[in-house]
Amino acid sequence: MKTKKISIFFLVFVCLGMAAFKSGKIVGITVMKSFKTEKNNVIKIETILEDLCDCERIKKDIYAKGVQYSSEEGFTTEKVDFTLSNCKYGNLKEEGERIAKSLNEEGLKSFDLITLDFISDEKQETIIIKNGKIQ
Repeated sequence: MKTKKISIFFLVFVCLGMAAFKSGKIVGITVMKSFKTEKNNVIKIETILEDLCDCERIKKDIYAKGVQYSSEEGFTTEKVDFTLSNCKYGNLKEEGERIAKSLNEEGLKSFDLITLDFISDEKQETIIIKNGKIQ
């Protein structure tokens, strides 16, 4: 009788262990796929900027994922900041609209917050694109 209880306990323990391993594996795979998609989106944004903008240098400064709050930006769950150095453009607002339009066409409209800092020797200007719209 005691052996039967131990065998049932062992069988239940093994089954629970296998179930936990399987669900942990599924969660891990889902997280990795999500991470790769997010990384691909940031690379896609950087590629679009390189194609559209006539700049000496385009550099990703920060990428953050998770709930964040800023009094200037409000709540965000995903944000990326780029620095664009010594760019040639006429009007900053038109340049921002052109960039936002291209990002939206490439399926990046739902990206929470994209900050573009245009820096040159004469001035520093910033464009904020939140959910596909210039702020």
